[in-house]
Amino acid sequence: MSKPNKALMGTRQSLTALMLVKLRVLQKQREWCGKAVSNTNDAGSLAFGLRSCRDLLVKLRCEMGDISSTERFNVMGRLYIAFNCVVTAWHMTDWVWVELDQEKRERVQTCAGTKYKLLTTDPRPLQEFARRHSPALKLCELLANGSKHCSLRNRNPHVSTKMTDGEGVDYGNPVVIVDGKETWVGDVLCQAALWWETFLTDWHVAEEPPFILGTDF
Repeated sequence: MSKPNKALMGTRQSLTALMLVKLRVLQKQREWCGKAVSNTNDAGSLAFGLRSCRDLLVKLRCEMGDISSTERFNVMGRLYIAFNCVVTAWHMTDWVWVELDQEKRERVQTCAGTKYKLLTTDPRPLQEFARRHSPALKLCELLANGSKHCSLRNRNPHVSTKMTDGEGVDYGNPVVIVDGKETWVGDVLCQAALWWETFLTDWHVAEEPPFILGTDF
């Protein structure tokens, strides 16, 4: 019998944490179930009713929980969820940027050290800010671009991904490999989600609780 992968020893605890996240998200959905979501405004017109960056953050947390609740033998299912999560985590930059007022955009630009023209459609100052302050999001950017575009012109040779094929808890885990060290993608996503939650709170962004499309429970 093969020895457990030491790099994934924390996976059990991480899975438990994500299950708790999933339960909290489901509780949020119940709380907001029945609240009408307008699809007529710009924010929700092309996003099936998601209206704010906090809505997208809840989506991210929900999908993070889905990784742990999906059976291990469903390797492709867990792979698909990991793909969706890293894309959502990085593209929070687009949604958050739209909700920043001009004064906050100027502050972000100053902190990021960029000199772009401040346009609603150009989140590059926030993206640079995120890269500088969140290694997890910087990694999510690389994975999101790699997964969307399949091949990158400036690919980082020190970063790769795989699905584990060990035994028991070491089977069917999406992991990120940086300089030879394996990290379960759930840990990266937890760090990214926590950074966004802290940023939204500290910068007073989208403080209204999210509206979640309800279903029957």
